[in-house]
This record gives sequence, structure tokens and C-alpha cells, in this order.
Amino acid sequence: MKLEKILTSTLLPSLPRVAVKLLELSKDPDSCIDDVVQAVKMDPAISIQILKSANSSYFSFRTEIKSIERAVPLLGTNVISSLVLCFSLVDSLTSKGPLAKHYRQYWRQSISNAAAAEMIGKISGKGLACENFLAGLLTDVGQLAMLSTLAEFYLPVLEAFEKNGQIFLTDAENEQFDYNHAIVGAELLKKWGLDPCLSDVARCHHFELQEIEAKHEVAHFELIKTVTLAATVSDYFCCTNVAVARNRLLALGDRLFGWDVAACEDMLDQVRARIDSVAEMFSVDVSDMADPRELLVLANDQLAQVAIRNQAATIDAHLQRQHFEQANLKLEDQNMLLRKQAFIDPLTEVYNRRFFDESLDREILRCRREGNRIGIIMIDIDFFKKLNDTHGHLLGDFVLKEVAATLRHAVRESDIVARFGGEEFIVLAYQPTAEGLQVLAERLRRSIEALHIEAKAILISVTVSVGATLSLVNCDDTSEMREQLISIADQMLYQSKQNGRNRVSINLPGPTKYPAACLHPAPQNSTPSLSTLN
Repeated sequence: MKLEKILTSTLLPSLPRVAVKLLELSKDPDSCIDDVVQAVKMDPAISIQILKSANSSYFSFRTEIKSIERAVPLLGTNVISSLVLCFSLVDSLTSKGPLAKHYRQYWRQSISNAAAAEMIGKISGKGLACENFLAGLLTDVGQLAMLSTLAEFYLPVLEAFEKNGQIFLTDAENEQFDYNHAIVGAELLKKWGLDPCLSDVARCHHFELQEIEAKHEVAHFELIKTVTLAATVSDYFCCTNVAVARNRLLALGDRLFGWDVAACEDMLDQVRARIDSVAEMFSVDVSDMADPRELLVLANDQLAQVAIRNQAATIDAHLQRQHFEQANLKLEDQNMLLRKQAFIDPLTEVYNRRFFDESLDREILRCRREGNRIGIIMIDIDFFKKLNDTHGHLLGDFVLKEVAATLRHAVRESDIVARFGGEEFIVLAYQPTAEGLQVLAERLRRSIEALHIEAKAILISVTVSVGATLSLVNCDDTSEMREQLISIADQMLYQSKQNGRNRVSINLPGPTKYPAACLHPAPQNSTPSLSTLN
């Protein structure tokens, strides 16, 4: 239901004729006490209730007051008007059924608001007691309007509020509606024609501290402060989450009134006593309402429970974090395994052809942008087929592993070693110079030549033939350029084979596409490849 429909609903509480008349008199500068007396006497039931109130402990007159003519001048027109409004609200709270307890709770909250506002004003020395009392009483009138017009939808909100232990009913209302009881109450008081400041106070009473302080320039700021603190005091006495209410109460008392904890405790004692007097006047049972000391014990217990829950939540979060970290580590291990399976040659544990091709493509793109040369080195184990045929593939696999490990340790960290296929390996040299590529290729050849492999009581000396190229990127097609580079390096490798093996042949940039190779023959006293087999 939209807010406009609430304010125009026939179920909405309306002011009785005597209350309307008193409002008119309050705005008439020519009205007098006799006019107020006659207005009150228009409603015999209201008259009886006012006389009963005048003789209650709330006012504590020494002698019995037996007539309205006597009560009105003693109480004053402002007090009489407040009492009439109070009794009008009481008369509307006669619901039975599932909402009955919520009507009673509303009334307990309202008289607590009124008693607290009156006492806070008295302690702070701000405002008239009757004005503070009336403002406190009407603060939550929006709840009455919503109970009367939104019963079907409002009941679940109230039940959820009680169950969840929220401090502000407005929070639960905002989750369900486009408004809350503070807004409804402000609009209802405006519709009734009451003082505009009462409407503003009702709108503000659940504001955050910073929002309250921001209204310091309005004329009725003291009334806003008083009723805001009173509403929190009422929450402390009437709501289930007393720990949160107490924290807000102490913060408001400190910032708005400069009261320390002791001053707030003293105020709570005085308010609790005043609630009893107001409840007696309006025949409301508050015998089960706790006193401040009982509430302090309950608040401390709730804070302890919160601390325990927070600790449990922290432990649970820590365990969850450990679980996630372990899961992440497991996932990283799985990813590493997948990456290894995807990019690592399972036998030699150097990179595979797929990884090399992707790396070479990226290097081609970089060198094309920056105008740099690319260095490729191909390595082939000499007489490897003869080794396999003589001693079997297991020994051949062992030789491949040893050669791969030697190559991996002989290159720079930035270079990439991959198994190209069979007994062939290939190296991508990062940003080489012509001299640097020659040095690297020769170091690889010498490292393998110095390698002596012992297996099955056989000492094997291994040599390799090496072909290398240092080229500029001269093709826009990356895959074509990759094939061209590998082809040139392979030609250089074949040239090393043709010239006796165990040597390096390099293609360096020159005037022709395939310039003459720079050959590095093996030393004359070098051991022949796989000497044990020759």
C-alpha cells in the first residue's frame, strides 16, 4: 500500500471532536480557560479520564480535584490538550487477535517515550515538560497508523523485527515498504494539524547521530535532541536488543547532552520511576518491565554472546580461509600439472614443441615491433640411432634426459630449451647479438662434449651437431616466419652433419637471404661421438 493510501484510509485513527476543538482553541488568541473547560466537558468520558489523571500520583496534588473547572486551570491548557490526545490514542488501542500484543507494545513504547522525553527535558533544563511529554508520546504514532491500515502486511514485519533483534523497527519496515513508521507518523501529525515541529521530531527520531547534529540550526533542535534520546531510552526498556540500544543511548547522551555514563545511568533510574507513574495514570501494566540494573546485566550478557559469536565467526572464517587456501594450493598443483602436461616433454622435462612454437610466435611479434633479431639454435645428438639399435631404447631415453638437463643448465635463464622431436632439441635465445649467439651455441656443444654418461658399466661420450641462425623478421605472417627461422637453423644443422658432426654452423645476417655458414669444427683431439660404439 502506498503512503497516500494510508493517510486517506478510513481505518486510520482520527482525532475525537474534543481534541479537534482544543486544537482550534490553541490557535485562537482570544480563547480563554472557560472555552477549554467547555470543550473538555463536550466528552464526558474524556472528562472522567482527565479528573482521574489529575488525582493520580503523576501530578500528586495535595487535595482531591473534583471538577473539570478546577482541573483545567491547575493542569494548564497545554497539559489538558496532551492528555486528551493521549486518551484518544488509548481508546484506539482496543484491538484483539494477532495484533493485540503489538498494540500493547506500541502503547508501552509510547508512554516510555513520553516519560523519557519529559525527564530528559527536566534534567537538561530544556523545553516545557508538557511539550516534551506530548512530543515523546506522538513520536511513534506512525506505528499505530500502520497497525490500523496494513495489518495483513505489517504483522510479518513486526514478527521478523522481534525475531531478529534489530534495534530500529524502521530498518525492518524499510526492507518491506517504501517508507517507515517515522515517515508515516510525521505525515499523520501534519494531517491532524498539529504543530509542524512535532511532525519534524517524529520524522527524525531514528536518525543517525550525524544526521541529528546536522539539524542544529533549526529552532526546535532541543526538542529533536530530547525526543531522539528518549526514543532510544524507550528502546532500551522495551526492545530485545538492549546491548545495541545501550550503546546508542550512551553515544547520544555524550554527544547531544555531554553526559557521561554515570549521568546516563542516573537519568535511566529517574525515567524508569516516571514510567511507572505514567503507566498508572493510563492504566497500563508495566510490572514486567525491567529496571536499569537488570537491563545492564542483560546488555552485558548480550555483548558477551556477541563476542562469543564473533570469536566463533572469526574461527570459522579462519578455517574457511585455510580450506580455501588449501583448495587454491591443490588447484595450483593441478594447474601446474596440467601446464606441465601441456607444455613439458614428459621424458626430458624440458619444454615441448607446442610451448616452443607459441614462445617463438610471441618473440616474432615483439621483434617485429622493436626491430630486433631472433636467435634460434638446433641441436641433434650424433649417431643416436646407432645407440638405440645397439643398447636399446631405455639407454637411449637415459641419454636424452642427460643431454636435456645439460642443455637446460648451459643456457641463460631467459632462453628457452625445448625438445623438437626424437633426438633433436631447439633453443630460443632472447635478444642475442651475433657474437653472443656464437658463444652460446659453442657453449652448448662443449657442455655436451664434456658429458660422460655411465650406464650398465658402459661409459658413453656424446656429441651433438649444432645449427643456428640470427635473423631479422622479414615476413608479416608469424607462422610463415616461424617456419622460415626453423628451416634456416635446420639447414645449418645439416651443414654441421655434412662437415663431420660435433661442430657448430651459424647463419648470420648478410647481403643474401642465406649467407655462408660460419663453421666451428671440433678440436682435432676431441673424442668421436659415441666412441664406445665405433
